[in-house]
Amino acid sequence: DVGMDCDVYVFGVDNDQARVAGCLAFIGKVPIVLLGTGPEANNGYVFVQEPGQACFLCMFPQALERRTRLECAPSSIDILKAIAGIAAYAVDSLLMGRRRLWNYREVFLDGSINDRTLWQEPSPYCPICSDAVSKEGCSEGSYDNHPVS
Repeated sequence: DVGMDCDVYVFGVDNDQARVAGCLAFIGKVPIVLLGTGPEANNGYVFVQEPGQACFLCMFPQALERRTRLECAPSSIDILKAIAGIAAYAVDSLLMGRRRLWNYREVFLDGSINDRTLWQEPSPYCPICSDAVSKEGCSEGSYDNHPVS
């Protein structure tokens, strides 16, 4: 296993195909912190995938089928810094045991939509991790209850 000697991986890639590949490569092995930003550089998110918990496709089931890449606005440095700060906190929580009551956090810099913080439960319908996680506590609706990115 290439790279399994790390305690946590951070995926700051620009497309869902790469995020899904990372999810597949490390599911159940080490935590992954996945980052994404919106095409207008207004919003971004951090998702933390931990062994035995929800994976990226539990949160974004449509990502398996999405093949388009979105162009970023040239002013994207502000959202990248905001998301990097949230991702740094997520990594710190994984390595140092700091309290974190979320595995998904999304921010909207212009305030057009309220920021979102939630704990996504594993989906019993997930094509990647449904066999790798306990289905206890999951409900059928949890797979469809996710924000659209």
